[in-house]
Amino acid sequence: MIWALIPVKDFSRAKKRLSPALGPLERAALAEALARRAIAAARACRGIDEVVVLSNDHAAAAWARSVEGVCSLSCHPDRDLAQVVDHGLYAAARGDVHQALVLMGDLPRVTTADLDALIEHGAPVAVPDHHGTGTNALFVDLPAPPTALGFPDSLLSHSETWPELAILELPGIALDIDLPRDLRRLGTDEQQALVAG
Repeated sequence: MIWALIPVKDFSRAKKRLSPALGPLERAALAEALARRAIAAARACRGIDEVVVLSNDHAAAAWARSVEGVCSLSCHPDRDLAQVVDHGLYAAARGDVHQALVLMGDLPRVTTADLDALIEHGAPVAVPDHHGTGTNALFVDLPAPPTALGFPDSLLSHSETWPELAILELPGIALDIDLPRDLRRLGTDEQQALVAG
């Protein structure tokens, strides 16, 4: 059994680094649209048995429970992204789950074909961000050690944790939206289409 684990923050407080380019309501709408895209890609992936949204925020967890075909796991608000992901991996390993695909929830171009490619490759495999230093997707066997996801050099950490780690370059997963320059890579039309659904 394979779970997709997608970390999601409180939309009203997400993407604060985009504040020079977007107001609070626009950032919240974008964060929700990005999360919905990641969830939709995971739900359509033939190799994934369960899509689980992870959050340290009660409002985000409640939102996730309202999305069809999605489960949610919440943890203490003081936990950072890496701890939230590790909590999800631990919960998965305690069940009848043998592998997990951790997918960041801010990938505007992620597709089901990208996720199919990851699973077909086999664990362990990672997809770097467009800077080549962070990890935007990580497919691992369970139980798994702590992931350090969300840290700037997480890809290096993952390569050290899993010496046999394969690195796949998938443009649909590489682009994440953190800074105004990332929005410029996306373009206005693509951004508006994403938010419009």
